[in-house]
Amino acid sequence: MAAAVDAGRDDVAALLAATDLLVAGPFQADRIDTRRPWVGSTNQEFVLLGDRFPGLLDELSGSPDRIEITVDRAGQVAVNGWAESDVLDELLIGLRGSRR
Repeated sequence: MAAAVDAGRDDVAALLAATDLLVAGPFQADRIDTRRPWVGSTNQEFVLLGDRFPGLLDELSGSPDRIEITVDRAGQVAVNGWAESDVLDELLIGLRGSRR
C-alpha cells in the first residue's frame, strides 16, 4: 500500500518511514465512528507500518475514543478527536470558569 502512495515522493516516503500507525481511508461524514480512537469514520482502517508496537492493533479494540486538547503559549486552543456536543460544552464551561 505505502509503495504505491510514495512512488517518486521522497517526502512521503520519509513520513511513512517515521509512521508507526496509519489511519487509511478518507473521512466520510455519513459514517461517523465514535467507538474507535483516532478514526473519524467506519470505513477507515488501521495499518501498522512498523514493528515498534507489535500489540498496538490488539489494544485499540479495547481503547475508548478520546479527545485531545492542546493549548499553545499564546492561548490558542486546538481540539483533535471526537466528543459529543454535551461533553464539549462541559469542557468549555470549565475553561470559562478557570480564567482569571
